[in-house]
Amino acid sequence: MAVIYVITAAILALVIIVASSVIIAAGLSTAVPGATATIDAMPGLIIAGIGCALILLATLVPTLVGLRRDVMRTLSSE
Repeated sequence: MAVIYVITAAILALVIIVASSVIIAAGLSTAVPGATATIDAMPGLIIAGIGCALILLATLVPTLVGLRRDVMRTLSSE
């Protein structure tokens, strides 16, 4: 069961890394050559919000699935 959690966390981390890389690359691109690059705070907040939502999803879904199982039946099979 722990392998599933590790794989889920790795996939979600990959999604966040790719999304943040795209947002940072877009923020650093300049329309006018020679202009200084500026980054707004909003893309960082969006990344943090998406990351928080995905981590919450990765922890709640397996927990809710586990809670639907009969505890006594699960423990007695081991």
